[in-house]
Amino acid sequence: MAKKVLPLNKGRMVVTITRKELDKYLKIFADKTLLSLPGNRFAYFMEKNFDILEKEVQNHQKFNSEQMKVRGEISEKYLEAEKSVISEFCKKDEAGNPILSNGNYSIPNEKFDEFIKTKKALMKKQKLSAEDNRIEAYNNAMDEYMSEEITIEFRKISEDQIPVNINGNQRIMIREFIME
Repeated sequence: MAKKVLPLNKGRMVVTITRKELDKYLKIFADKTLLSLPGNRFAYFMEKNFDILEKEVQNHQKFNSEQMKVRGEISEKYLEAEKSVISEFCKKDEAGNPILSNGNYSIPNEKFDEFIKTKKALMKKQKLSAEDNRIEAYNNAMDEYMSEEITIEFRKISEDQIPVNINGNQRIMIREFIME
């Protein structure tokens, strides 16, 4: 879903996004090159927006922890079987090694249905359907949670509060937060 940006007042900006889209803003407000720029007002702007995002990250960790308790412990046999199926279908680099993105393997869309079918068949063969059902329930809960829309009220910064030694790439990163 595309983000919705609502004007609030001169120093604020309200953005409605899904939780999946939080990464974009975390990359901005946790960027070490931006954090190292001088200026108290700029540092305050960066810190306050990071604090807002950190609350969402903590909510995510709490939700994930609750779901992990519901899911329960997964046997080593299940994990090995699942890993073999994932490694067969996931995206790989030129050397044939699985590619991790944000700590997860990525299954190409064109292979996803076949992946699910193969995984279910393997789990059934190994009589692991109860664990598979718990994993599926966990994945569904997490997918639903990450697809929920949230509204964030970011702080904006005026042009005169931006450090003079900001480079072009850094400026592009924060351009939507600069007040006109």
